[in-house]
Amino acid sequence: MMKLMDSSVLKALYEKNIVLVSGMIVTTVIVCATTIKSALFLIYAFSTITFLSIMIASFLPRKIVFTLRIILYTLIASLVYVPVAMLAQHIFNTEVVQFGMYFPLLIVNAMLVSQTEVDYFRISKPKMLCSVIFYILGFDIVVMIFSFIREMISFGTVNGNIVGISLSTESLSKPFGGFILFGLFMAMFRFIMNIIKSWKAKSE
Repeated sequence: MMKLMDSSVLKALYEKNIVLVSGMIVTTVIVCATTIKSALFLIYAFSTITFLSIMIASFLPRKIVFTLRIILYTLIASLVYVPVAMLAQHIFNTEVVQFGMYFPLLIVNAMLVSQTEVDYFRISKPKMLCSVIFYILGFDIVVMIFSFIREMISFGTVNGNIVGISLSTESLSKPFGGFILFGLFMAMFRFIMNIIKSWKAKSE
């Protein structure tokens, strides 16, 4: 069980991180994750919709035709979206408006409509549960770190509180600035990954 946990954690957090390595849901992160508050909303929405939808969809018979299964996954996610959106209106009212169409588009995120067939539903339920949790956690960590840095550089604030940074570039809060910053983020991540791989190779 411990080996299973270690393998899932490593793959989810850095080896196959769904944002930094697989490039899934990148547009939503770049456009919407501009502050810690927006990051918290994205984490809440993505994590809740994806986890519940995958868990419910895992009970669908594999005998159902592939095309129909994908449609059913989306239908399930749509039903899950309703209570998630209702609760979000009370907790993240401003962020719901700011996200616009990107909020409901989470029901067709790549982790739900494609990775379920490629990975999750081909393994046992306990292993699938472990993998889904850590893949979502990997997404959440990246979004939070990226938003923290982006808010601080763009507005000179952390969660809306001024931190006294004299040099701030508000253009980085815009989509084009987000692409630039996220590109640097990915490059740094891959650089660190290469260092870790080299260190492992030498130690072996």
